[in-house]
Amino acid sequence: MDYPDPQDDGDKTTYLPAGHFYDVIAGEYVTSIHFQNGPVKENGVNGATSEALLAILIHCTKVLNDNFSCDENKCAISYMENALALFEQRTKDCQVSGVKSQNIA
Repeated sequence: MDYPDPQDDGDKTTYLPAGHFYDVIAGEYVTSIHFQNGPVKENGVNGATSEALLAILIHCTKVLNDNFSCDENKCAISYMENALALFEQRTKDCQVSGVKSQNIA
């Protein structure tokens, strides 16, 4: 499903593919996150990957844990590292099978 572009100026309607564009609102700050849309070989690098975002979260949580160590932080780091490994394995599997270049995965 596509969603209307919230930045649309009204003269034309642009549709954003679902799951690729997010605005994170934190108080008065808005941080936009744009995820990769389509295979890099076909579309070039046009956004962040889930792997990149997870790597940031892992690093941030490790820094937090260095200052405020607790079992929950350690567990969260472990789960995120496992998730990152799964995403990386998925990418490797797709590259080996050639699926990623066909925009099927």
